[in-house]
Amino acid sequence: MTKSYKIPTLQAFYSTNGLKTHISDKDIINSFKTFYLKGKNYMDMEKDKSTKDFRFWADDKIIRLAKSNPIHYLAKTHPNIFYIDKKGNLSFSKNLFPYLKNEELIYHFLDAIELRKSEYYFKKFDSEIERTNRLFSSTLNFTS
Repeated sequence: MTKSYKIPTLQAFYSTNGLKTHISDKDIINSFKTFYLKGKNYMDMEKDKSTKDFRFWADDKIIRLAKSNPIHYLAKTHPNIFYIDKKGNLSFSKNLFPYLKNEELIYHFLDAIELRKSEYYFKKFDSEIERTNRLFSSTLNFTS
C-alpha cells in the first residue's frame, strides 16, 4: 500500500447499525473527508504533487480517485470479499451479507483497519527516518 486510500474506503462500510452491504459515492466522500481532515492524515496526500491540493477537491474528484485506486484494486485482488455492483458501488460479496451485523465481525473488521493504518504509518515513518539518517550520515565525514 503506497497511499492510505484503502483505510477510508474500508471505514466507509462501517455504520452504527453494522457493516453496510455496499458503499455509495456519498459514503466514500464522507469517509475520505473525515479521515483526511483528522489529525495529520492529510500529510499522506499533501506529499505528492498529484494529490497535494486534496483538501480543496470537488466531490467528483474524490470519487474518481477512490474508484480508480482502492475500489478497483480491492475488487480485483479480493474478489471473494468485494465486487463492484451494477451501480458501480463497492459491495461486500453476497455470501457475507448474513454476517454484516455480527458484533464480533464488526469488531475484527475495525480492528483490522486500525492495524493496517498503524502498520502503514509505522512503515512510512520508519522508512523516512532511515532515509534521513542515510542522508545525514552521507553528508558528514566522521573520519579523523
